[in-house]
Amino acid sequence: MNTKTVKITQTLTYILFWPILYVFGSRLDSSRTSNSATIIACNHVSVLDFLAVPGSIRFRNYLSSSTYYFMTANRFLNTPITGWALLANGGFRAKPHRNSLVGVERAVEILKHRGNVIMFPEGGFPINGKPRAARPGIEKIIDQTSAKVLPVFIEKSKLGPLTRVRTTVGQRFNANGMSAKQIMDKVYSIKRV
Repeated sequence: MNTKTVKITQTLTYILFWPILYVFGSRLDSSRTSNSATIIACNHVSVLDFLAVPGSIRFRNYLSSSTYYFMTANRFLNTPITGWALLANGGFRAKPHRNSLVGVERAVEILKHRGNVIMFPEGGFPINGKPRAARPGIEKIIDQTSAKVLPVFIEKSKLGPLTRVRTTVGQRFNANGMSAKQIMDKVYSIKRV
């Protein structure tokens, strides 16, 4: 989908979900966002993490920011309605698929056009409470684009019968020469105490 279509769909999704995310504690300090190409590296705790990150930006800042894209597992894009909704909101396949740029190549293209890419370098939820090993795709993207990384720690907690998702954002940094593990160590180092 083209950038304009994705931005319109994201704005509509944002309008629908932002009040929920705002009420339940998701915040992103607007001074840390930027209109330059940024890889937003996050840990992964929920299927809605891709909404928690852009959804935590205040609405006036969201409208003026670059479009957000996110890499997702192919299996989520294989169902008709869910797949369309993810693609319309900036999702792109992590692994090869016929007739489309995927994974590293798509992320590099987005960053070269000053977009933002939300990535979950661990590639999945923690196993038995322990984070998965970070995958090297983020290293390849940084090597090809020199994009800065914005670490975002996402935590989930219970709020009565509801689940609360909170984001904690670190400072943008230059990750050239860093391993995926070192990048994820920075993400986990900003965890709320």
